[in-house]
Amino acid sequence: MSHSRNSSSFRLATRLPLLVLFAWFVSVALAHAAPDLRLVTAAKGRDWASVRALASKVDVNTRDADGATALLWAAQWDHLATAETLLAAGSDPNAANVYGVAPLYFAASNGSPALTALLIKHGARASAMLPTGGTVLMTAARSGKAAAVRTLLAHGADVNAREETRHQSALMWAAAEGSVEAMKVLLEAGADVKARSKEIDFRNYEPMRGGSAIGDVANGVEVEFSPLFFAVRAGHLEAVKLLLDKGADMDETLPDGTSVLVVAAINAQWEVGTLLLARGANPNAAKQGWTALHQVARTRSYNLGNVPHPQSAGSVSSLDFARELLKRGADINAKMTKEIRNDGYRFTMSRIGATPYLVAAKGADAPLMRILAEKGADTLAANEAGTTPLMAATGVDLAFLGEDTGSHADATEAVKVALEFKHDLNAQNKNGDTALHGATRRGALPIVEILIAKGAKRDAANKRGWVPLTVALGYKGGKSLFLNEQRQLDAAVVLYKAMQTRNLPINEDDEALALMRASTGETLASR
Repeated sequence: MSHSRNSSSFRLATRLPLLVLFAWFVSVALAHAAPDLRLVTAAKGRDWASVRALASKVDVNTRDADGATALLWAAQWDHLATAETLLAAGSDPNAANVYGVAPLYFAASNGSPALTALLIKHGARASAMLPTGGTVLMTAARSGKAAAVRTLLAHGADVNAREETRHQSALMWAAAEGSVEAMKVLLEAGADVKARSKEIDFRNYEPMRGGSAIGDVANGVEVEFSPLFFAVRAGHLEAVKLLLDKGADMDETLPDGTSVLVVAAINAQWEVGTLLLARGANPNAAKQGWTALHQVARTRSYNLGNVPHPQSAGSVSSLDFARELLKRGADINAKMTKEIRNDGYRFTMSRIGATPYLVAAKGADAPLMRILAEKGADTLAANEAGTTPLMAATGVDLAFLGEDTGSHADATEAVKVALEFKHDLNAQNKNGDTALHGATRRGALPIVEILIAKGAKRDAANKRGWVPLTVALGYKGGKSLFLNEQRQLDAAVVLYKAMQTRNLPINEDDEALALMRASTGETLASR
């Protein structure tokens, strides 16, 4: 019995050190698993009294789950007094969160010169970069606070440093935001007014973005902007003035030849465009294939697309800008020599050979058509495919209903403007389409009725053998030409009756006739 007790005592004695060691490991693990986050939490919640009370009691460099320290939160909330307290207690001014953002970035973003200077005084790096290559100076420039920009430059920030993704500079960021005061500081420090960004755009909407194709790169295109292009695209008038005063070229072009003036028109920045003209910009610059006047017509009638329509800034209207272009010598009958490669909006008519008037007609833009006609535009000029302004206004080269801008009423007004001039009503383009083919495709009954009343041929066949009635039905020889919702059966009934009245041959089959009967309830005679 005694031997057993002694054995038990021995086993307990030998296990005690192991138990103590295990308890120590557990306590260390618990300490690491549960850091004291009271200070970070207080700073995050802007409880500055608690931060002051805790700063001398806990580790000021304790991090939250995302790597943020109390100092990072103080910088984000722009609380100078708390930052002073934390730095005095030993906070690391360069401690970044898991995204690489350090306190100085928040000070710069807030445009706080006092906090910026304080952090730099305690060792924050003015030339620090984010993992993507963006600099603190770029952040300050975007905020538009000149004092913060000046402080960073005074402590060694590189005025012409580039971020790695798009190779943009601080001046480009400031220009894009229209931060004129920050731009002045950067330019005084030697910022390159003619620097170019470079990025790969996989969406291929270069013109809307103010860019230009300079070669395919892995199914995308490389695009380049200067500070001037950034300011023009965004419509920052004062920023544009400053850049021009500091040596930016008003006739600068993108690699494909797109001018600053055309980019202004692409983005509906009519006031900026007017400024460029007043400074002497060439109204006929068209190395990329079309002029600013063409672009006005296009921008006024952007149709269905994949990007939002641009919003103009300032008091100058698009029609005012068109008049200013003409006043400054724009060629009213200039012809497009290249297609707009892709501006994010559908457009099926060939634009090669198109005049501004023809582009306006395609957009059912009667007001612009009238201005151009009054100023001497060739109102009959067709594109390379033989599509005339009248055809374009009616709906020729319309691929899908609703893809073009303008209501039926807009198109009807555009057709009326076109008919004020001596169009051949029955002219056919290279596909054999007439104006009546277009009207029936659009489904605009007023236009169909106007054309019929003026003598449009109801039985003119295009190269596919389709007469206007065929187009309206969307049906030929047992085959559907378009989706059911693309048919224009009301227009088909009007055409059918007009053809019957003149005893014209109707070659549609009985099934097509049944479509009209079923859709409209009309009592239509058989062939």
